[in-house]
Amino acid sequence: MSNSINPRFTDWSARPLSEKQLTYALADVTYLRDIYRELRKQVDATKRWDWVEDELGVLRSIDTYVVQPENARERLKMKINRPRDLAALKVLAGWREKRAGQRPAPQPDSQG
Repeated sequence: MSNSINPRFTDWSARPLSEKQLTYALADVTYLRDIYRELRKQVDATKRWDWVEDELGVLRSIDTYVVQPENARERLKMKINRPRDLAALKVLAGWREKRAGQRPAPQPDSQG
């Protein structure tokens, strides 16, 4: 695992998983189970399952994960208000998105 500080950025498809990966995964699912139980209680108590379904609909939609280059700037969290600066940011972000789509994605280090 190349990033010993943060196992989230490891190659989870490589087998066998290292001890660090297994420990991280076990802790992750243990805490997620507890969080799920608590959130479920809260949603049941407030009867907000319609909110949950709305959010899940967004997560299930392929459109959530497809970024059009002309809309790439919307993903940036920038406090720019001047029209000239916004126009420049839109062009730059679109160029970057197109350029990134033309290059092969870097492969994660599969060393465990």
